[in-house]
Amino acid sequence: MAGEWIAPVVTGTVGVVGIAATWSAQHLSRKHAADLARRGRTQDRRQAAYERILLTALKTTEFVQYADLIWVRNAEPPDVDVQNYDMWVLTALHTTDGFRAAYRRWIDAVDATRAIADDLEEDQIIWDQPGDLPDRYRASAEAMRERYDELVQVARTELDLG
Repeated sequence: MAGEWIAPVVTGTVGVVGIAATWSAQHLSRKHAADLARRGRTQDRRQAAYERILLTALKTTEFVQYADLIWVRNAEPPDVDVQNYDMWVLTALHTTDGFRAAYRRWIDAVDATRAIADDLEEDQIIWDQPGDLPDRYRASAEAMRERYDELVQVARTELDLG
C-alpha cells in the first residue's frame, strides 16, 4: 500500500503541467495576435503618412520645378512653407530614419531651387534660355526631381512595394 499515492500524484502533476502549458500557449497566442494587429496598424499608418507626404512632395516639386513659367515670385508656393510643419510631424511620428533622411535631402533640394528662383526677375522666363542662372536653375530643379524619386524609392522599399 505504500505505492498507492504515486498514481494520483503523477496524475495531478500531469494535470497541473497540462493546464499551465495550455494557459501559456493561449497567452502567447493572444500576445502574438496583438503584436500582429499592432504591426498591421503601424504599417497602415506608415503607408497613409507616406502617401500624404509623397503627394505633398510631388505637388511642391512640380510647382517649384516649373516656377519660372507660372510663379509670381513673391507668392508663397503651396505646401512648402505652410504645410511643411504638418509633413515634419508626420515624418517624426510615422516614418523611419531612412525616410526622414531622404525627406531632408529633398527639402534641401527644394530650398536650393527656390533660392535660385529668388534671384530671377519677376517676369523672367528662363526654361529654354541660355545663361548661368537658367543653367543653375535647370540643374537644381533636376536634382530636386532626383531627390523626390529617391524619396519615392525609399517609401516603396519600406512599404515592400518593390
